[in-house]
Amino acid sequence: MKTLAKRVLMRTLVSSPVAARVFPFKQPPVLLLSYPRSGSSWVGSILGRSPDLAYLREPINQPFIGRTNHRTVWDPNADPQARALYKDLAARAFAGMPDTEDPNVVRNLRDFLFLHQRRHRRLLVKEVNPLAIELFLRDRDLQVIPLLRHPGAVAESYVRMGWHSGGLSEFGRLYGARMARVLDAVGSAATPPILYEDLAAEPHDRFLALFERMGVRPPEDYTPLIRRLCQAEEDPNSPYDIRRTSALEIDKWRDRLSAEAIQELRAGYFDSPLQHYRAPEDWP
Repeated sequence: MKTLAKRVLMRTLVSSPVAARVFPFKQPPVLLLSYPRSGSSWVGSILGRSPDLAYLREPINQPFIGRTNHRTVWDPNADPQARALYKDLAARAFAGMPDTEDPNVVRNLRDFLFLHQRRHRRLLVKEVNPLAIELFLRDRDLQVIPLLRHPGAVAESYVRMGWHSGGLSEFGRLYGARMARVLDAVGSAATPPILYEDLAAEPHDRFLALFERMGVRPPEDYTPLIRRLCQAEEDPNSPYDIRRTSALEIDKWRDRLSAEAIQELRAGYFDSPLQHYRAPEDWP
């Protein structure tokens, strides 16, 4: 009983407006933004271990889908009432006082409970709704890290999860258009995206470069951490498992989608404005 009461008290402090105002986090927050099923949980779990960051895993999306009937990828301009809730959750997240009903949102309570250390840490917010990029950026200074993954891998994961049953041509077009919207909003020249395939192929060096780009230190146990999360057996029964032999994840979709499905997806994707993944070798 004491343990439960203590945990409730701790989570109340994490979401406290007073604590956020008196002990603010270092500016600016970092936003890791991707499409769902693009590997952002894996990427965020590694970046979030920096001693200079306090990690929030979908502090906007998770409570929002728990309270509404909207899907993860939705346009905040389409529903004014839902937009108000979404905007409030975003304000709370980027201020460092997230909703704590979902225990998976705040992975390390210590990052938030040691109030005197907040001024030395920046928030890392991982989200998966590219259509909300303008809402995230409005009246807010953020360091945005866009994460892209091959549309074939994203589509295959959607199909396997039972999230998509329609034509893959439309899926490819929407994926490309929505991620291009993110790059346009942040200015891709100033904020180039990171590619999942680069991180997966060379995790040790690529993640180090990403920590440097963010201006934060890697965790002290960096090398064993990379070995544990990038060179480990993935649990086939857990679609959200962040352990993986990362290099083997890059091309799995090529064997799981039929040749006809791949060509249909490619045709739709090539009809979008996103300019990545267009080389002949990117498509079997």
